[in-house]
Amino acid sequence: MDPEAIAERLASLFHLDVDATHAYGEALEHVTDEEVRERFAAFRDEHDYHATVLGAEIRALGQEAPEPREDLAGELAELATAIRAVRGTGGAVAAMRTAERYHNRRYRDAQVWDAGRKVKEILARFYADEQRHLEYCEKLLAAPASR
Repeated sequence: MDPEAIAERLASLFHLDVDATHAYGEALEHVTDEEVRERFAAFRDEHDYHATVLGAEIRALGQEAPEPREDLAGELAELATAIRAVRGTGGAVAAMRTAERYHNRRYRDAQVWDAGRKVKEILARFYADEQRHLEYCEKLLAAPASR
């Protein structure tokens, strides 16, 4: 795959992570459980880190990194998160589980890209993060009475 095509795909994941950062920020406004707040804040920060690294990789490929701003898809995701999160911690967790399922699909699909060893290693690490985020949300929702 040529550098421009790789950069374009990485830009798509960059936007995904920027949008996730905003969605976690919205969810945090409704989470009252301190443990969940701490984990969600850490997940938000990991998505921000992903975007930072992806932007650097895009620049390393000789392309211009996108601006870290939320796009229409992100605004819609944030709205959906806000609507579900109005129900408190449980609603916020359910909203973020939906988002993390999507993030997992996108990063799983990226595992087969012909993007060079360094980029593939980054994508594998970030996919592992996404899997961990989803597992946490699913664990919480499997025992809703505890939150």
